[in-house]
Amino acid sequence: MEFRDAVDRLQDDLKAIFIKKHSANPHKSNWSSSIQIPWSWVATTLAGLLGEYSTGLTDAIALGELELQWERTFFKQAKGFNTVFNTIQSMYDYQRAAALEVSVKQWELIPQANIWLVTVSDDISFKAMDMYMHPKYNDWITSSRPSLKSASPFLKNRTMRMFCAPKINSPISSQYDNKDLDRISRIARVPPTQLLMFVLTPNDAEFIRGEFTDSLASVIQPNGIWGKRSRKLHKLWLKVIHVEKTEHIAGNQNVNQDLITEDEGENTKLRRTDLFVTDMNHKHDAAVLSLYDQQTHLASMFVRGDYIGLYNPGFPSARTESQKSHSDIVFEYSEDTVLFHMSDKDARLAGVNNLDMDGSQLSSQRHSLLGSSQSSSPKRRKKGIVERDEEGYMDCLTYPNQIYIRDLEPSMLNITLLCRVTAIASNNPFTKQGSGARMDRYAMRIVDSTGKIDVTLWEQAGRKARKIQPGQYVLLTGLSTSSIEQAGSNATWFVNGSAVCGTEIYNISMMKGLLTSSSLRQITPLHKIENSGSWQANVTVVGWKLRASGGTLVMGDCYEPGGTDGYDDGIVPADIITTDAHTVCFQAVHRNHDTQRSGAVGERMCGFCKCPVPEEQVMLAFKSHSSSNSTAARDGCIQWGLDDGQDHTIAAYGCEETLLGVSAQQFKLMSYEAQVGLLDSVLGKPVLCSISTTSHECLRIDQVAPSKPTFRECVELLNVHSRAV
Repeated sequence: MEFRDAVDRLQDDLKAIFIKKHSANPHKSNWSSSIQIPWSWVATTLAGLLGEYSTGLTDAIALGELELQWERTFFKQAKGFNTVFNTIQSMYDYQRAAALEVSVKQWELIPQANIWLVTVSDDISFKAMDMYMHPKYNDWITSSRPSLKSASPFLKNRTMRMFCAPKINSPISSQYDNKDLDRISRIARVPPTQLLMFVLTPNDAEFIRGEFTDSLASVIQPNGIWGKRSRKLHKLWLKVIHVEKTEHIAGNQNVNQDLITEDEGENTKLRRTDLFVTDMNHKHDAAVLSLYDQQTHLASMFVRGDYIGLYNPGFPSARTESQKSHSDIVFEYSEDTVLFHMSDKDARLAGVNNLDMDGSQLSSQRHSLLGSSQSSSPKRRKKGIVERDEEGYMDCLTYPNQIYIRDLEPSMLNITLLCRVTAIASNNPFTKQGSGARMDRYAMRIVDSTGKIDVTLWEQAGRKARKIQPGQYVLLTGLSTSSIEQAGSNATWFVNGSAVCGTEIYNISMMKGLLTSSSLRQITPLHKIENSGSWQANVTVVGWKLRASGGTLVMGDCYEPGGTDGYDDGIVPADIITTDAHTVCFQAVHRNHDTQRSGAVGERMCGFCKCPVPEEQVMLAFKSHSSSNSTAARDGCIQWGLDDGQDHTIAAYGCEETLLGVSAQQFKLMSYEAQVGLLDSVLGKPVLCSISTTSHECLRIDQVAPSKPTFRECVELLNVHSRAV
């Protein structure tokens, strides 16, 4: 397949580039790791580029973009976070808020005030920066916490991650080293921020054991406003088992998000990102830490496997339905909350990973991805494509090779599959017990060269897949597999995709950029199109036929035997080939006449989405072959005749709007003569097209693009012409 071949080739070329960079910088150990470029990353990034460059990509442009993006991605991964940190120099150069990772150099108490001024620097900038510290951090700055009294000053060389506001002064850059000038006139100073976390190291092991003494089982959630005022102070050491890849949007979405401040109260909770965390006892389901508005910047500073020291968290006054569905315990980052961060690697070195309060190792319990259930430790399995972590999960994010269906096992994360869709089921909503919440659920059967499997796509991920057709190739990223579930004597597991897990779906067959890129596409002669698959062809449209349900020929082009004699009884082509469709899935809608089914009688319903369809979501569309199975005599579709000039012709359907150059609504408004004339005008049109076989054992045109000769093809034509002359 052309997309897979392009990914393989570009991955090899990209490796060669970073091998050269490593050879040129042998003293930089990080460059050696940059050579391990995951196939999934190349595939996902290339798919994104093809979506942006619909007119086509050259190998040079594709490789250049991949090089820039991988260098940025690699150094983020090497540091263990997902955010792009700015530099202190940028705080001097620009007047804007920024995410920073800094190291403390010195600190001093401002006279006659209870505010500390801390001087910080980073690894890149030559300049330092002063920042006021919020009073809630005073106990840590002064090391007055009982867990710190026997240790060296807590802030000494301490790394901090934060999201801070722009500087409040205008330092004179040329006077930076002039110590005769007031400090505020030469060194940038930023106001206090609550969006800050302290980064812990293996040297902080004793502090962690002495400070974070609570567990999820001991959490007491306040009830009502009085309980909120007298809530218990919780101190928890937690592990991040999942960081949501999507934001929950609520309230007035028209509010300018950049104007939201840190202390405008609960009324500004327009955006929310959830972190799923578990404690070291593994005796309680996972909890959720909800971050709102600007607090969501902190979420990108964590990755799965990190540890959080959560000091004095708040609790929501009322939980949303999505929060209720996630966990019984929901924390919030309040004005009194203090966060501490430790990487999984450092936690292992410090011996504070997966420990109970007396320090004994635990391994008998494992948590599901979202913490909704517990299961016993999985039995010993054959070695998978990557090693499992201490929770029993196999994280495939950095796996260097392509993953196939045969490689799938229970409890895998961050799976990317390039596969062909053979069937898609209509929405089968799932109703949660207790809350009664309804979740959309779509099933998709996929195949590759190693096998087939069913994938369940939930909520937004499923809704994104509604326009995919059987036979098309898709790139599925961010999939996960469940743990083993015992159903009687059978052990089963499932493949799932959801926006919460970061699932993305790229329809490779519909990518115009792949078709228009001469260096990426692979043209297949029509006589080699057989069995099942997807191909690219350079063809000319040589005919059209209108077929009703069951394949009955109603009328055809002017060269078809009988011509357009099928026209009678006032029927025009638009009556046969157009229908009312749901805008979100392009499937036909119908009136609900069943009083036993959901929806009001007479209301428009979508049988695929299993939901009522408001009038504003109804559009007139050309019928696809899959929607032409109705018993109505006038249901049908356009069948195009395609010829590639090699004595072979095929019939296919699809891409009516692109080939005709009008929408179904515009086509419907034309007269009979104009409709037939427009259909005839397509004859002789040369096009590049992506063609797939479908579940109906016929061919579908997924995408078309103008057929323009490449430079090489022009040279070959000129050479042929010159030899003929």
